[in-house]
Amino acid sequence: MVQKSGDSFEEGLCLAVQKVLISPHFLFRTEPDPASATSKTARPLTSHELASRLSYFIWISLPEGELLRQADPGNLGKPPVLESLVRRLIKRPQST
Repeated sequence: MVQKSGDSFEEGLCLAVQKVLISPHFLFRTEPDPASATSKTARPLTSHELASRLSYFIWISLPEGELLRQADPGNLGKPPVLESLVRRLIKRPQST
C-alpha cells in the first residue's frame, strides 16, 4: 500500500511499527471475554484475571506462584485473602 503511493520500503516499515505501537492491544493489558459471552456489558473478573491485573498493576510483571495458588480455588474473591495478598505484593521490592 505504501509502495503503491510512491513511498519507500523503509517508510512502509515505519508505518507498520507505528500502527503496532498505537494499537490498544499493544498498549493495554486486557483479558478477552470467553467465547460464550453474548453481551458487551461488564462482567466480574475471574480469579485468574484478578491475579493477573493485580500483578501487572503492582509489579508490572506476571503473577507469581503464591498469587496463582490462591487464584486456583477462587480465594481471591474473599476480601481478607485479597487484602493479605495485596499487602504482601506491595511489600516486595519489585512493587512499583
